[in-house]
Amino acid sequence: MENRPASNYPWLARKWVCHIGRGGEAVSFEFHSGRHAAWMCAHVVMTCGNFDPLHPGHCDLLWQAKHMGTCLIVGVDDDEAVRRQKGTGRPYLGQEERLALVAGLEWVDAVYLQHGGSSEPWLCNVHPGIFVKGGDRTVNEIPETPWCHRLGIELRVVERELPFSSRAIVGRVTR
Repeated sequence: MENRPASNYPWLARKWVCHIGRGGEAVSFEFHSGRHAAWMCAHVVMTCGNFDPLHPGHCDLLWQAKHMGTCLIVGVDDDEAVRRQKGTGRPYLGQEERLALVAGLEWVDAVYLQHGGSSEPWLCNVHPGIFVKGGDRTVNEIPETPWCHRLGIELRVVERELPFSSRAIVGRVTR
């Protein structure tokens, strides 16, 4: 149950929630309501991130990613990973809230909670055709690059179309 968002987000009943064992074993997909179903998709695109706070730049990245394939699976970093990457006082929203916000976007087909900030088990088990990251990093700075190369997954870096960044938003709010 640890990968399930809080049940007080009714739109999640119609969204896929992905599950993977901590040891990296097989992935299962089910509706948040608990109804298990076969999930088939020809052109899977994956991405992941903190989404803390979720902003229009993230929405644009996810929208662009969705249009690279037929199904978009999005990983949301757990609270521990966000704290480790962003420092004390973070995340602003807990993992369940961030997962619910991302799942609420109509172009997101499935969400998963990414433990420890590592996409490796997801890339290995789901094996998407494309893995997408935002243009705030170069390919060499993206931790998933070696796994994408090793697994034959196309890595695409999407340039920022909207002038939003979490850092800038947080800076404005804390001034």
